[in-house]
Amino acid sequence: MGTTTDGATGRADLGARLSVLARAVDALVEDVDPEALDAVVAADLHVGLRRLADRITGVAVRVLPVVEADGRWALDGARSFPVWLASRTGCSTAAARRDVRLGRALRDELAATAEAVTRGSVPLEHARVLATVAATSEARRDALRDRTSACGERFLLDQATLLAADPFRSLVRRWSAAADPDADERGFRDAVEREFLDVARTMGGYHLAGFLTEEHGQLLAAALASAAGTPSGDDTRTSSQRRAHALTSLTRTVLDHGLTGAGAAVRPHLSVHVDLDRLVPEVGLTRADTPPATFDDGTPVPTTLLRRLACDSEVTRIVFGPASAVLDVGRSARTVTGPLRRAVIARDRHCSFPGCHEPPARCDVHHPHHWADGGVTSVDNAILLCWHHHDHVHRTGVTITPARRAARGSQPVTGEGRRTARRVAARTAEALAQAQAQGQAQARAQAQAQAQGPGSVARDRTSAAAPRAVAPALGRSGWTFADRAGRSLTATRPARRRTTPTAATSRDGSRSDRGRGP
Repeated sequence: MGTTTDGATGRADLGARLSVLARAVDALVEDVDPEALDAVVAADLHVGLRRLADRITGVAVRVLPVVEADGRWALDGARSFPVWLASRTGCSTAAARRDVRLGRALRDELAATAEAVTRGSVPLEHARVLATVAATSEARRDALRDRTSACGERFLLDQATLLAADPFRSLVRRWSAAADPDADERGFRDAVEREFLDVARTMGGYHLAGFLTEEHGQLLAAALASAAGTPSGDDTRTSSQRRAHALTSLTRTVLDHGLTGAGAAVRPHLSVHVDLDRLVPEVGLTRADTPPATFDDGTPVPTTLLRRLACDSEVTRIVFGPASAVLDVGRSARTVTGPLRRAVIARDRHCSFPGCHEPPARCDVHHPHHWADGGVTSVDNAILLCWHHHDHVHRTGVTITPARRAARGSQPVTGEGRRTARRVAARTAEALAQAQAQGQAQARAQAQAQAQGPGSVARDRTSAAAPRAVAPALGRSGWTFADRAGRSLTATRPARRRTTPTAATSRDGSRSDRGRGP
């Protein structure tokens, strides 16, 4: 942007240029009749005017830091510079804040972007993306300013000339995640802290207001879209009305079918795309340029969130060739199967974190020794953790060790015998079925003994504990929790109650045996 002289001379010169520009706009408005234009001509005119408007707005935004730094705007009594700007221009305060933020970023961090916008080679919307997504941490700002890097600001500007705003935003999100992964971790933790949902009774109904993290928001959006379905031709409801009815339908379904019980085996559907060497670092060195994991829409997934989601998920192998051609799609395999989940629920009964008793419906199955680190998916390497504590364990590095092994000073659980979840679940079901048969036989024997006399009852009592001998098949008696510094937390899993084997029906209609307390 060119320089001007100070004082009255410079002001008069700029005023004259603005007058020339205003007369040119007046002439264009008088000469153009939108209704008389050919569609192709109208499209070209629109594109040309948008480019000119972006250039002019770019100049207008770049001068805002000068006005703000001068401070004389405060003499008008405005509470802040954006409020003053909104009152002078007639825009909203939110729009004024966006312009002020963009002006600061163009001055302090995005000098090349500022020149590109005012020259017209980069749209203004792309500059806003760089200001709000790329220049958001010191590490990312350093990467932008690094002229020796092949992936700095110049690289992003080259991409801005090729991509529309939405795909460009996705690219910049991935660039930001690679430039400073810790910033995404901090942002994820901050978003979790800001989550809330208010359901307030108002006149004639209820009012909902809230904020969800990217993960939880995508889960809710996917559930609402699934429940809402495709509107029929005679459906006159608005999108907002259809979402409201979908939320009500989901609520009724959960309550009517008892889906908050322990029998639920299928976890919520949420797609995450991740390179193999990022998910399982042992297969190759994880480099800084390894693409981050992303949701379907390209939003980067923080590492701790990725490991938590991978604990209890379905993994599908997809092999890509050159030019992103799909070469092979493997069969999906669950990291935790339905039978295994039911076996862990039968053993743990609730969240196993010290002091927490959240029910299984609000729990994930966690791998104390993560399968991405070589851990085995088995009952011996599985524990129920509620959603809050599952996130806490991955985020803070809590170590979970079987109580009996911890007493012997062993390493955290790694799984025993490399048994698959299917074999473990089958073995557990077989043991419980055997216990059930033994229990029924004892009941018949006791009934016969009561008919014969008290002597037989005494003889049968010696075998009364037989069904309980299979209880260890359901898992250990407890776990030991330790923080990153090695400080031990007290395990709160209660002593296992004596169980009477019963048959439970899962949500998909299959039957599995599990213990039921007295």
